[in-house]
Amino acid sequence: MASPSISKSTAPTPPEVEPASTDAGALEHECDACGKRFAGPPPGSGLLVWTRGDEVRYEEPPLCESCAEKVATRAMMMFSFDDEDE
Repeated sequence: MASPSISKSTAPTPPEVEPASTDAGALEHECDACGKRFAGPPPGSGLLVWTRGDEVRYEEPPLCESCAEKVATRAMMMFSFDDEDE
């Protein structure tokens, strides 16, 4: 059986629109978890992975600073609980 191929998702990416400010270099993002809009590079991102047939797809949606911190903290808590089971 052939191993599944990995590719970037063709699903729509989160909206990136020019902000109303005069800083033309900044992009505005929407947090995938809470919907908060923020300018500049995302402080964090999620990781969504799914398969379609033999193809593996992934997406890294942007997260605001608060949600990025909460997701990272939760992941570390889950990781540390897994270590205690062994």
